[in-house]
Amino acid sequence: MRRALIRGNFGNGLINGLCHRFIVPVDPTVLRRCYEQADFEPLRDWYADDAIFDAFVPGRRVKLTGPDAIVAQLASWWPVPGRLLRWSVDEFPSGLTVEFERETDDGRVWRQRQFVQLAEGRIVRHQVYSARPQSAVEAPPPSPLAAQLLAELGNVISIEPLVHAGQAGGWIERATLADGRSVVVKRVLPERDLLGRLADGGTREAALWTSGALAKLPATIDTAILAAGEENGETVLVMRDVSHALVGVAGPLTRAQSDRFLEALATIHRTFAGERHDVLYPLPSFLKLTSPASLERVAGAEDYISKVMAVGWEVFADAAPRDVVDAVFRVHDRPEQLTAKLEACGTGLVHGDYRCGNLGLEPKRVIVLDWGIATQAPGVTDLAWYLFVNGWRIDATKEELILDYLRHAGDLYDERAIQLGLVAGLAWFGGLLSHELIESDAAKRERARRELDWWCDSARRALEVL
Repeated sequence: MRRALIRGNFGNGLINGLCHRFIVPVDPTVLRRCYEQADFEPLRDWYADDAIFDAFVPGRRVKLTGPDAIVAQLASWWPVPGRLLRWSVDEFPSGLTVEFERETDDGRVWRQRQFVQLAEGRIVRHQVYSARPQSAVEAPPPSPLAAQLLAELGNVISIEPLVHAGQAGGWIERATLADGRSVVVKRVLPERDLLGRLADGGTREAALWTSGALAKLPATIDTAILAAGEENGETVLVMRDVSHALVGVAGPLTRAQSDRFLEALATIHRTFAGERHDVLYPLPSFLKLTSPASLERVAGAEDYISKVMAVGWEVFADAAPRDVVDAVFRVHDRPEQLTAKLEACGTGLVHGDYRCGNLGLEPKRVIVLDWGIATQAPGVTDLAWYLFVNGWRIDATKEELILDYLRHAGDLYDERAIQLGLVAGLAWFGGLLSHELIESDAAKRERARRELDWWCDSARRALEVL
């Protein structure tokens, strides 16, 4: 046993390692100390000899193999001791997911999210991604438009920024009005808006509101928007504070809760079926939105999710069947064929990001937030994203959820449309799904493998009509 192994483990950690075939546990306390003290030598024996290190940070991608190269890379990034502003760890038998923010030697703050994967007690894969710092976020300059929209609603008593886990880079504040109402002010600024940089032309949300399109929705669907506008490239929305009703991004959902969301989704699609709105995002662009080529344009910035998806598409190319990989990448390169077949199924306004992070439940209403990438498309594209991003939380199979949607949608879409929508969905989130195959939690990796198999089988059935 090498001396570095003993130096890198303390107390029970060493005893456990000696008792289990000399397996080295990755101790989060030691890992934290390494980042604080800028001494990464204790990690050297935690890595397998062929361990993969893959880091995607602003301006560069670093791929290395082996303990010596990895430790040297970490030491070059963090050459002097520094203060950790945030540190959180999720521990699994198969690895760690670490997120932290740390000051650098030049006074900046780096935020990173890391996936550490273990096999037989050694690190075999270490993924590192940058993310926008939350501890050192600078407020944008005051917005005359936001002040105007708030003034139209009433006198503002107080206003405070809201720190949130979102990755898109918007600026959100909560304001209290003199009449006691609490409202949320959402500002989307071009320089911070990831989706705006991916989707040429930025968010569609304010235009949908000011054009009157969203006013067509029945009272059972609530966008929470009270006022909206655009000025000098900035979009501002003032919304009712509906945080009490949002279901969030974690935890189980009952099928009954899901049924309310799917009924609302089908209502949106029926309301706008056959209509065309100039402000909507075009379907060919939507199909390419998260393609490797699109992600490459924004990869040099701090944003986390774009890097995860870019790496995920590399994993997808290796993990999915070759015919499905070729079909999906063909959609990215030449979306016109799938666009034509989808449009033949009938299009209208679709939400574009119908996930539980944007959804809430009140007794007589479903809250539907964030219409920023609303698209001219068949509703089946919304359904595909819903199945992927929410389905794992619901006590129902994907087939059952599809039937739930169709029960509310009536004869709006047939089986062929559903199949085409599933292909469109895989072309949109295949990279995000595939990245789960290389994350820390073995249970999540196994679930992702089953998910990917289901989506690939579904896509293959649709290849006959493409």
